[in-house]
Amino acid sequence: LNCLSSPNDSELLTATAKVPVVIVEGNKRIKNANLINADNTNGMIDMLDFLYDNGHSKIGFASITLGISSWNERYKVYLEWAKEKGIIIDKKYSYIGIDYINQLNDAYENKCMPTALFTCYDANAVEIYNWCAKKGIKIGDELSVVGFDDIPIAKLLSPGLTTVRQPVKYIGEVTVDTLLARFESDKDMFQEIITPTNLIIRNSVKKIEKK
Repeated sequence: LNCLSSPNDSELLTATAKVPVVIVEGNKRIKNANLINADNTNGMIDMLDFLYDNGHSKIGFASITLGISSWNERYKVYLEWAKEKGIIIDKKYSYIGIDYINQLNDAYENKCMPTALFTCYDANAVEIYNWCAKKGIKIGDELSVVGFDDIPIAKLLSPGLTTVRQPVKYIGEVTVDTLLARFESDKDMFQEIITPTNLIIRNSVKKIEKK
């Protein structure tokens, strides 16, 4: 099961009462279910620190939704990180919703773009690459773009996408091991497992002089 599961979902509650359940990428405490999450907090901080160290303080955030718990967590870390750095995050740099490309269009037309744009997941970044191509915006030069997940296409993009890698194989192995352990016990053995992330640096970020 994934993060779309609700702790009050009747079907889910019925399932957890009968069989072992593991929720991947969720943040809800559900009776008789285990959670397996990527380390969104440190993954985000690593990426944001990397952007900041490369001169970026006008950092935007793009996501089609915040309705998925891990994406919402990343947005919260983005806001908290900026506050700790003393950076004022202008609301105009947040492009959130199914119309986020239209929001980017408006920002571009009004000449109020950030210097770097964090995309909440790599598939989102692919859409940003396509948008930049149509606008004639050079990624890694006129706009820095980064993502999260490190899906296979990330390294094939031009320029290669700087992103945060989730250990997909390891998550799968931990999920199976957790399920097998649950089969051996009928008790409520709640456990949240946090899997590590790694910053993958490619060529989509430009180093600029801090102002």
